[in-house]
Amino acid sequence: MINIRKDGSCMTQCSKHFPVRILVLLLLLFVLGCPIKISAESTDIQKVYDTIDLFGNDAEELENYLNEKSLSSGFDIIVITEDSITYSEQKEYLEDFADTTAYSSPDCVLMLLNLNPQDSGYEIQGYGKAEDYITNSRIDQIVDDIYNNLKQHNYVAAIKHYADKVEKYSSKKPGAPTAMTYLLMLAISMGISAVVVGIMVFNSGGRMTTSFNTYLNPQNSRILARRDRYVHTTVTKTKIERSSGNGGGHGGISAGGRSHSGGGRRL
Repeated sequence: MINIRKDGSCMTQCSKHFPVRILVLLLLLFVLGCPIKISAESTDIQKVYDTIDLFGNDAEELENYLNEKSLSSGFDIIVITEDSITYSEQKEYLEDFADTTAYSSPDCVLMLLNLNPQDSGYEIQGYGKAEDYITNSRIDQIVDDIYNNLKQHNYVAAIKHYADKVEKYSSKKPGAPTAMTYLLMLAISMGISAVVVGIMVFNSGGRMTTSFNTYLNPQNSRILARRDRYVHTTVTKTKIERSSGNGGGHGGISAGGRSHSGGGRRL
């Protein structure tokens, strides 16, 4: 049994330790709630498959660059060039590549650069654990970011930017709270804690014992009337945007059963 003295000393002692306990609890939640990247490792698979000799003397530099970004991200970042397929065949082409040439790489991001003079375009797909990080929406962002370089024939710069974006996205899963979010939550929690402690200290000197029941006679009190009135109804309509058919995210499953994210665009 705890005896609370009239001067509220017990309440004051409790209030001193309360913020500390709250802070420790919040710090534990912060550490346990921080996003942890799914473990993934790049392999020694070739990173540049330049079947049309597009990169020339820059091919070795690009291979080294993609290897470096692959090690950093944990995903094999691969690029393939081709000029004998159409835009509509890009998705299936990359899926077949994932099932055959890149089968030894469980976690990879593939980019196909299709330079068919009559029907050019490019496609990006994420496989394995990369599918959770390099999502359809993020692929759409990469596709948009490298478009200008590709249109201006700055192919090496475009591929490097693609690799940079994959590395950046690999550090944070979509939807995971940021450090700023955690700090904001911590600040709000500390503010609430301060208010609670203030109320506890304020009430430690005494407590009101009267309520509405003190002045209410239940035998002579009753509800005189009850009424519900309909006011109005509000209808909200939202327009559903439809794809134009010239790109956008389109993940799927390859013929070999490999699930993937994806997206592409015409050039």
